[in-house]
Amino acid sequence: MNMILLTATLIFITVGVGYLAFYKNTAKTENKRDEEHDKTVEEVTVVEPDHPIPFGYKTVWLAIKTEDTQFVADVLRLKNLKAENWSGGLNQVYKNHDHAVFVAPPVAGWTLVIGFPLGSFGPEESDINDKFLNFLTSIGKKIPDFYCFGTHRVSDYNSWVIIKDGSIERAYGSCGAETCVNIGEKTTAEIELGLNFFDASSKEAEEDENYYDRKDLRFPDEEDVINISSKWTTINTMELDQYPASTSLGILGEMK
Repeated sequence: MNMILLTATLIFITVGVGYLAFYKNTAKTENKRDEEHDKTVEEVTVVEPDHPIPFGYKTVWLAIKTEDTQFVADVLRLKNLKAENWSGGLNQVYKNHDHAVFVAPPVAGWTLVIGFPLGSFGPEESDINDKFLNFLTSIGKKIPDFYCFGTHRVSDYNSWVIIKDGSIERAYGSCGAETCVNIGEKTTAEIELGLNFFDASSKEAEEDENYYDRKDLRFPDEEDVINISSKWTTINTMELDQYPASTSLGILGEMK
């Protein structure tokens, strides 16, 4: 009898210990799942629409009359897409400037695409200008009408481009004292803004030793880019904080 009771007791203890271990492991697994779930929820909900943030200096951007940000991202063939708000998107554009491109939430019917990887003009003797213009016209095959702007004060780079019906209607780019691109006639907006610039590669600059003493000409700067973009699109990107809060997120991607 004692042997039976001892055996039963040992079995009970073994089962109890096993159950306790199982319970602890189960509880630990459930807690881990809860933590992972909470982390997932946090990552999803942390990115919320915010107010448009002013930009325009030391960057490149497209202005497209559409609110279909996904279509724009598809046309640009952006990779590693992620939903992002203004704050996160612009932060990455300047932090990861070699690859990051931000398709911002629509503003007043416009989609602004921001990022250095979109490209820029360069010295006339290089082939970078043809490559950049070809890139813009390739976009024009699916987005026939849009604008492109660029500034960088360190290199004195300033540019503006109109793509109309898929072709270059107007393109101007300055690289330091040199006009690296000048295609098409000046637009009404350029004339109204008095955008008359020195051009080191011009015939006048070569022949007139007092060329740079002229008072009717000056060098372009980043404010000219902001002003012409405001005229062409009716949106001053340096005053975006005056617009209502966005109701959707933009798309952050990479262009390599």
